[in-house]
Amino acid sequence: MYIANLLFIIIIIILLYQIYIIKLNYNNNISISNIICNLKNNNLYYSLIALFITVLLYECYRNDYITLTLTSMLLLLLIKLICTIDHSLEHQFIAILIFICINIFMLHNNNKINNNILQYSLILQFIIIIYVIKIVNINKIFTSEEYRKNLNIFLPETFLISNFGFFYIYLHYLEFIKIKYD
Repeated sequence: MYIANLLFIIIIIILLYQIYIIKLNYNNNISISNIICNLKNNNLYYSLIALFITVLLYECYRNDYITLTLTSMLLLLLIKLICTIDHSLEHQFIAILIFICINIFMLHNNNKINNNILQYSLILQFIIIIYVIKIVNINKIFTSEEYRKNLNIFLPETFLISNFGFFYIYLHYLEFIKIKYD
């Protein structure tokens, strides 16, 4: 349990560093991708590699090979994503795959651990996804580079990622902290 908590603290530190990099580079950007794909330094790339290794160890410790596979795919796709042009079709496809991994991860863990807070987080995730689907013209995403360049999804994207972050933290709490004191 100590190892899981230590790995989780390292994960949180790396994520806080990445949030700091994004915050430093925010300039009324239309999406998080618009920030991370246009960074001039490699700090985010190297921190994603460190995050990949730490999450891999953490998920091995959790001993759930489905979440290990999903988080590995998610982080490898993120590393690939920051190497693409943020308004390219390839980028859109990778971003969709990332959110599919996130949602399958949430569904899997929600089914594995019956908890109301995890369920509410999952419901919120789907509400935000439905909102994004309603505001985005799917046909234009695939046909218009100009539309992709100007598509402002910063807030919903931030809410989706933040909700997943909350879900992941609360899942850790349920598996490694609450159990210790129950």
